[in-house]
Amino acid sequence: MKRWFHIHLVGIFLLPLFSFGVAQERHNSLGVNGVLWDEAGPYYFISHGDSRNAYAKALPLAEALGLTLDFDNTTKELTFHQNTITVTLTTTSDIAKGLVKDLGTLKLNGVDMESPMGILVDGVAYVAISPIVSAFAGESNWLPEDNLITIITSDELPNNIAKPRIGSPDGLVTRVAIDIPIGQTTSFAVTNEIMVISFPNAQSDSFTLNTPETNIVKLSFEQFGPDLILVIQPRHNIDSDGTGYEFGKVSHANHEVLYIDFAPNLNGDVVDILSTEPSVADIAINSRIVVIDAGHGGHDPGASTEFAVEEEVVLSIALSLRKRLKEKGIEAVLTRDNDTFLSLKERSNFATPNRNLFISIHANSAPNPNAEGIETWVFGQPLNPSLINQAIRENGGGAAGEALTQEALSNANGIAGDILKEAQLNYSLTLAKIVQDRMVTATGAKDRGVKQNVFYVISTARIPAILVEVGFLNNSLEGPKLRTYGYQNTLALALAEGIVEFLENAGTVVGR
Repeated sequence: MKRWFHIHLVGIFLLPLFSFGVAQERHNSLGVNGVLWDEAGPYYFISHGDSRNAYAKALPLAEALGLTLDFDNTTKELTFHQNTITVTLTTTSDIAKGLVKDLGTLKLNGVDMESPMGILVDGVAYVAISPIVSAFAGESNWLPEDNLITIITSDELPNNIAKPRIGSPDGLVTRVAIDIPIGQTTSFAVTNEIMVISFPNAQSDSFTLNTPETNIVKLSFEQFGPDLILVIQPRHNIDSDGTGYEFGKVSHANHEVLYIDFAPNLNGDVVDILSTEPSVADIAINSRIVVIDAGHGGHDPGASTEFAVEEEVVLSIALSLRKRLKEKGIEAVLTRDNDTFLSLKERSNFATPNRNLFISIHANSAPNPNAEGIETWVFGQPLNPSLINQAIRENGGGAAGEALTQEALSNANGIAGDILKEAQLNYSLTLAKIVQDRMVTATGAKDRGVKQNVFYVISTARIPAILVEVGFLNNSLEGPKLRTYGYQNTLALALAEGIVEFLENAGTVVGR
């Protein structure tokens, strides 16, 4: 997916470029393919009763989308054009009339579509953003946390790839066939056990197929950042020298079919050797987006001691970390940036494949007031069963915490044997070790190590995800330190340095 910048804005209205009595009001901001296009809009006709539809100036919008634009002063029609697509839009100077969506106001290659009219104000044409973007097969979205409307043009959108087909007509050779768009690039890598096919800038529904076919055990699709990964597990050994498979491509009028044949006696082209080194570089190519989760918040203060309150400490660290990452050119998305409560499921929803990694920040407290130090957690079956109770507490406690812990345990049990989930655990472990070392070195705190447990907030992530415990709030030495901005900033800087090290030096997932 295309990387989106994160704009942290204060207040509802970004650009109050209007005065009372002006028809079109300027609010929020507009981004196209990751670049701000404030000269285009967005604008709203709130004083005329429409606060939902965002408009843009037609000419700058056309430039941003790579369209040509003409205006027929006789028919009062705007014509947008690109390649084989022509869109005409009726315009009016009657704002109230123009705001009404009607079928036929917009014509896509002569076909009637529903849209508001273009609105003429002081010689400038304003058009509703969403219908124009959709007509040219792009996507527009509203990001309320950023007060930002985003547009991704069709050439930047990932290709949609259908699930593969599998068959063995002769009973000897098993063929896997995948329909792909013309021009879709692919790369192959193998070990003696699996083949991995990478489709850059592509997407599909996740699926796993255990098959009784002669030569194939299992197929699965997974999304890794902007790449779609197909993992094929044959019943016989294969090698990067071509042993055990052949592949080819058949061209059709509007798509291509990539096929891979599997049988022990086949000998195809040489491909790359699949590396087992963990990396984020191939998980999110050209993307540096980090999710920072400040634990607790709102009615859930977390650990509260005479020295400090967890929700306040971790939020301060998260805000400082965001600043440090921005200085290093890395986008940071916060699950919360104020005293707000989010459920664990809401927090985990931020760990999407178009982002690089997820860090949940917490602070410890223990019955033993002498407990101290920093520890970092990854998701997985805890090696010590007694840690399950800790997971239940961290997952909310009580019956709800037990339910989420059981769900997380089920996810943990599914890691073994799943090549992609095992790889993701390796990524998370690498990140955890780097971050843990950086924090301990920077603070001089006791090193409590890297551990694994079934913490729900990192259980469903499809990117490297860790949970850090930055110290013990009830410790008479660490508690007062954690309350100070200087110590919080030291931790944030250490986290930032660890993140940069991980992003820049984590190896490769698939040799290309």
